[in-house]
Amino acid sequence: MDSLFKTLQDTYPGLPKTKKKIARYFLENYKEIPFRTVTELAEELDISDTSIVKYCKQLGFNGYGDFRHAVSNYVMTETSWGKRLEQHIDEMKGRDVYTQVFQNVQNNVIATFQNDQNISNFSLLIDEILRAEGIYIIGYRSSAILARYLSRALGEQGFRTVPLTPENCDVRIVAARIKPGDLLISFSFARYAQDTIDVITRVTEKGVKHIAFTDTPLSPAARHADRFFIISNTSFHNTPSLSGAISFIDAILAETAQRDPDRARTRMKEVEEFFGGRDMYSSIKK
Repeated sequence: MDSLFKTLQDTYPGLPKTKKKIARYFLENYKEIPFRTVTELAEELDISDTSIVKYCKQLGFNGYGDFRHAVSNYVMTETSWGKRLEQHIDEMKGRDVYTQVFQNVQNNVIATFQNDQNISNFSLLIDEILRAEGIYIIGYRSSAILARYLSRALGEQGFRTVPLTPENCDVRIVAARIKPGDLLISFSFARYAQDTIDVITRVTEKGVKHIAFTDTPLSPAARHADRFFIISNTSFHNTPSLSGAISFIDAILAETAQRDPDRARTRMKEVEEFFGGRDMYSSIKK
């Protein structure tokens, strides 16, 4: 991101008037970009949406959405949890929080599912899961929620899964067992947990396949991944939104069940037989 700011500064003198407006805003107000749609920014600068999109492409991004996502991740990384929360509180003052969060959830899901790379690699991801001897899923802090959810859900379909989270095990000790033939899946979002990256680095050095779910191709997890998937996680509070990731996990679970239904059926039959037909769940009393 520092190189981007330098590019904006170095090229500024030779830019036409409209692009100077955009570049000046990017340099002086980059912390506002995560909260501005391209239309809002265009209205504020009194220029067209197209001008902003074209300039973002000139800077090497796919468009304003791609640029906004990269800046959002940079801002998240450099901002403390407390300061980030204060910024969101100020940003949401006077706005309908319920509606804004609902729209944000939809935007995260749409951005995640419409990402071209995610679409083209989705079937290959399922292939890796189906052929893995064991699946180890790592996540720290809020990402631990995702790791445990995916681990449990795949386990209920008959996959041999191990959640690598501080709450479940001594992560480094268990990670040392991972071998080629197994699959490592990571959830890693800004601010990136160093413990996650350390485990990823050690495990991939052994030749283990690694799939990363992260927020930018520039993240440490993505750099050590055989495949990575970009998850949109914009939020209005102090931690990343999990809506995009949870929805993407749902798609994974639906596809693995479709591709290998016998595995899921066998596992559920084993569970039912183990409990000997006893009622496992409570019901609503009439």
